[in-house]
Amino acid sequence: RLSIERVPFAPASVVLDAVRLFEVAAENKGIALRKDLALPETLTLVGDPGRIRQVLLNLISNAVKFTTSGEVAVSARLEPLERDIVDLILVVRDSGIGMTREAMDQLFEPFMQADSSTARRFGGTGLGLAICRRLCDLMGGRIDVQSGLGHGSRFTVRIRCTRVHAVAATSTAASTAAILPTRRC
Repeated sequence: RLSIERVPFAPASVVLDAVRLFEVAAENKGIALRKDLALPETLTLVGDPGRIRQVLLNLISNAVKFTTSGEVAVSARLEPLERDIVDLILVVRDSGIGMTREAMDQLFEPFMQADSSTARRFGGTGLGLAICRRLCDLMGGRIDVQSGLGHGSRFTVRIRCTRVHAVAATSTAASTAAILPTRRC
């Protein structure tokens, strides 16, 4: 059972914390781990930072795992929609092994991997991306992939959030949990 919170959080901190967890692994593999945040550090959004972190950790982990040379790049930006509603856009791009169209078609299905040789070589159950898709859906967003065999992959996540203004941020932090409902699946 997956549940979603709606609490104030700093998206820049969530992204930076997730990237930091993989710096040593990337360095040990000899690949660059880059970040490009077009988010002010003081920006506060209302959403589920724990679930956003979970999605990012899965994507960055996969990117580092499936990249033997080159780089993994993580970027974040906002796309304003209406009034205080925004999409938080997170992109994890790698120069790894990439995927065929057939593999991408099955990628978000539970327990599916590109092929059995990928499972033997890299491990994993193939459940992580299915969970990521479900979490993105629950947060009013989506996850998409672009890839080519031997040309790396690019995962784009859009999460619907509400912008918190500086004046309201202090009082909102104390009262948001009581005001905003939790979504359950």
